Amino acid sequence: MPLNAALVEQGIPAELAVRAGSELERIAPPPPAPAALSNRMGSISRNAVSRLIRRIKPDIVQTYTGRATYTTRLASGAGPVHIARQGDCYRLHPYRHAHAWIGNTKGLCDYMV
Repeated sequence: MPLNAALVEQGIPAELAVRAGSELERIAPPPPAPAALSNRMGSISRNAVSRLIRRIKPDIVQTYTGRATYTTRLASGAGPVHIARQGDCYRLHPYRHAHAWIGNTKGLCDYMV
């Protein structure tokens, strides 16, 4: 079960943002929030993510891919917290703006520390 569906099932509001027209938009429960994301890590995607965050007003924004983490820019101290899930030993500098990181293995967590 996808994380957002499991959270909703437990009564915790959660939304999944996906690229408009993607296969995930059709199959992901509950219906995801489509966003006008581009294939590039530029201002189009950054603006789409910012608009979506302003509309939804979440407490937490969790990103799952490098592109999503890179394009999500949230100020510290006010508004939602940005948590970035890292799935590999990427160069960390492009993702330092996230407020927190999650590693899916101990080795990855050791690398990020």
